[in-house]
Amino acid sequence: MNVSLLSLLFVPLVAALVLLAGRGIFSQSGARRFALVAAVATLLLSISFANDFLKLPVPSQRMSPVEPRFSVAYHWFTYSKAADGASDQTPLKFEFLFGADGISLTLILLTTLLTFAGVLISWESIRERAAGFYACLLLLEAGLIGVFAAF
Repeated sequence: MNVSLLSLLFVPLVAALVLLAGRGIFSQSGARRFALVAAVATLLLSISFANDFLKLPVPSQRMSPVEPRFSVAYHWFTYSKAADGASDQTPLKFEFLFGADGISLTLILLTTLLTFAGVLISWESIRERAAGFYACLLLLEAGLIGVFAAF
């Protein structure tokens, strides 16, 4: 489940970077197809993640009003600078905390569904710089998934 949650963030991000890096390589229809494949892959990943999420056991007691049922935490770095005579200072810990509860899961599913619809709706209307447009759309999707899953 860790992989599916993190891949929800990285699939559209990597696809957007590929589209940005290969703007001269992709034709208009090639950029559209690549963005559609990335949007479908992200939508299928979000549906798979929702299915796995619903199979999780419901917690018997709540400790706080906002608590993810599933979370992934990665320690980023610790900053500790002992000041003169202040040895009892606790160090600052920076962590990457990514999780999902019922509301964030719904918003992630809606984001991936709307991105898929956005690619299909803009299929004929984007005639110039399609790779840049779809890269921005996929970057927006990755950003929204990151915002909705951040705790």
